[in-house]
Amino acid sequence: MYELPFSFCSPTDSESTGAGADDDDVTVIPAIDVPLPASHSDVVDIVIRAADKAVTRTNTKISSIQKELKSPEEAEAYKTFGDALLLLPRKQWRRGLTEVEVANWAEYDEDGQPLKQNVPLDPELDFLQNAEEFFKKQRKILRALKNAESRLVAARKELASWEDYAATARDIQDDLKSDLDLKDSNLLDELYRIHDLLQAKGLIPKPRQTSISSVQPASLKKKYGADVDTFISPGGHEIVAGRSAKSNERVSFQLTKADQCWFHTANGIPGSHVLLRCAFNDATDEDIEVAARIAAFHSHAKENRKVEIMYCRGNQLRRPSGRGKRLGAVQVKGATSTIVVKPALPTDT
Repeated sequence: MYELPFSFCSPTDSESTGAGADDDDVTVIPAIDVPLPASHSDVVDIVIRAADKAVTRTNTKISSIQKELKSPEEAEAYKTFGDALLLLPRKQWRRGLTEVEVANWAEYDEDGQPLKQNVPLDPELDFLQNAEEFFKKQRKILRALKNAESRLVAARKELASWEDYAATARDIQDDLKSDLDLKDSNLLDELYRIHDLLQAKGLIPKPRQTSISSVQPASLKKKYGADVDTFISPGGHEIVAGRSAKSNERVSFQLTKADQCWFHTANGIPGSHVLLRCAFNDATDEDIEVAARIAAFHSHAKENRKVEIMYCRGNQLRRPSGRGKRLGAVQVKGATSTIVVKPALPTDT
């Protein structure tokens, strides 16, 4: 878990968070200038190791394909056998014949006469049928040759991609070590794209599912009703997520206690209000990460690879003052924290 402190505006100037995940008429929270989370450095290290592993694997694949390539001369030899058999009269054939001597029209002696060669035969097939078998073997080798060549081209192209990904990750690593600001560049998006690609290829293990249930126990359904989603955190604490403006209002101003943890998407992105029902200082890093992932999933940014989630204590929440305030709107006063997560719901294990 990575905490990044920043301050919202004063109560008189602060903006309101969205009334609900499906409410488009939302006052946008201004973007906050925050440092990069240390998690990006961790992701870079993982990507570099995985990309280097992919390079090694692909080089091994290329060597294997090259061994599969058969010499075109072998296919030509089968063709020569077939052509020679086609010139033999059928009356010369008899069942059980295992080989026959023919002229090799590709090679000649000192007198200009074709050399002799022995052609192996299937004793159950006549000359014409044996010739067809040799032509089949020739075509099979040529197809394999063509297939191997196309696979070799693809493998070399794949190798170039892995090498490029590894180089990109190392460039980002150098920029992070130099404390360059990457928030407004496309490099971080590229980093996470490469990470997801490597993970899909099985080169980066998928995260172990946290042992919590996404199924609402009957006791929680009875306790909170059907207008909210409920979960149990790794530490055994209840997590409640609003599903509408009305339920967001209830989560923020009826259920949230002064010292409990409240979550919402940062930077003005509309989303549900999420409550981790435990004292702020009792929440573990894993509890906070799971609640943040739920908040990211219950937002308009749920399709993003990474989402910034802000969280604070319940006593920092205020209803907007003045006329025309909207149901479920919230103002946050004072310093908060953020965490960057991938949107997800807990799954059963």
